[in-house]
Amino acid sequence: MSQIETPQNLIKLAKMLSQPLYLTGGYVRNSLLGLDKGDIDICSALAPWEVAGLIEGTPFEVVASYNQLGTLKIRAGSENYEYTAFRRDYYGEGGSHKPEKVELCSSLEEDAKRRDFTVNAIYYDILGEKTLDPLGGLEDLKKRLVRAHDPELIFRSDALRLLRMVRFACELGFDIDEDTYAAAAKYANQLKDIVPERIFDEFYRILLSDTRYSNPGFPHYRGLHLLKDLGLLPLILPGIELCYGVPQRSDFHRYDVFEHIAQTVKFSHPSVRLAAALHDIGKGICHRAQGNAYGHEIVGAEMAERILGRQGLKCPKKLVDEMVFLVRYHMYDLKNQTSENKVRMFIVRNFPLICKLMLLKQADFLGCGKESGLNPTVKRWQAILEKMRREKAPFSLRELEVDGRNMLGLGCLPTQISKVLDKLLEDCVYKPSFNKRELLLERAKKYIDAASKGRL
Repeated sequence: MSQIETPQNLIKLAKMLSQPLYLTGGYVRNSLLGLDKGDIDICSALAPWEVAGLIEGTPFEVVASYNQLGTLKIRAGSENYEYTAFRRDYYGEGGSHKPEKVELCSSLEEDAKRRDFTVNAIYYDILGEKTLDPLGGLEDLKKRLVRAHDPELIFRSDALRLLRMVRFACELGFDIDEDTYAAAAKYANQLKDIVPERIFDEFYRILLSDTRYSNPGFPHYRGLHLLKDLGLLPLILPGIELCYGVPQRSDFHRYDVFEHIAQTVKFSHPSVRLAAALHDIGKGICHRAQGNAYGHEIVGAEMAERILGRQGLKCPKKLVDEMVFLVRYHMYDLKNQTSENKVRMFIVRNFPLICKLMLLKQADFLGCGKESGLNPTVKRWQAILEKMRREKAPFSLRELEVDGRNMLGLGCLPTQISKVLDKLLEDCVYKPSFNKRELLLERAKKYIDAASKGRL
């Protein structure tokens, strides 16, 4: 295993305290694995106010204090540390993540027992330059194993750890201890007690687990199956369970609906992975209602909005709108029979998301398990897009050779300007040679006249 390197500022901080100061958590775990260390967590037997008093007037600054949790956020130059006093946590019924009571203590061993997994409960004595391992985390690191010291207590206390277990296993490429896995499945339903934003954050990190430490293979695909097998996935994406085992036409698909979704996630670019997980979620409802998948993209877009929006995981509106669009249009021009002019206008109207839509279409194509190579629709769209660029077609109103002021100069009512410009953009998308100032001004007169008569 790799050695643990201590930042020089922490050595200085440790010398200021009256008790040994320890590095712990992901910093120690990742240091030993030779990975990017990430956040710096430190701890000792001192209460947070004692630490704050000892560093007052030094280069170390307390930027936030949470005495009820025994925690301080400390800054020194560009480095940030989270300090937590040794403590015992007491939780109420359910798995709501936040302890009802925190009791400070002087025992490193007691502090270790409250932590989620043994590999996150290894301590490094900064001044003593030695590692303390009260729960066997070093051996679990060697075995590449995610294990909880007391699995039932760990998950019963804080259900967010269910998702953290899956994330660590996927990001690190670790196996999950059998008893820990069994306890996670037992307490899966307690995930409903966790606030939606925290659920989404962990779920999204699972979907991107291949990007965290460049873990080879397809850990994000594994993560989706782990969530399914543990019974967690329907609590994150309600309705996904209706896709389990639903057959599809064998001439188009090698897999049932859920496995096709998982395969699409497997082959998707990280920027569209959430959309990949949602793209066919409407198929389960459609099959149950009508025995086929017709219109699943419309149903799926509505479901995506509920799942991600204010009623569900409370994602930022921009992300929700993006995912809804990608799900809604992942079937557009499926058979390459849409006219080129319609495809041109579709590209222009949705230009900021066209590349992501093509990435989703490509993953969807590969996820069918029938063919490899480039999706024929993506190939066609790429050719059309390149042709538009060669012809110097405008992709937005800003690229027109005229603007709203020109329309006002022609006598256009302010309320009609956007309609007139939109018609001019459409003309230039179909025929880029029209994008010349004098030509557009002449065409604008016709549209302004039509608008004044209510015919535009």
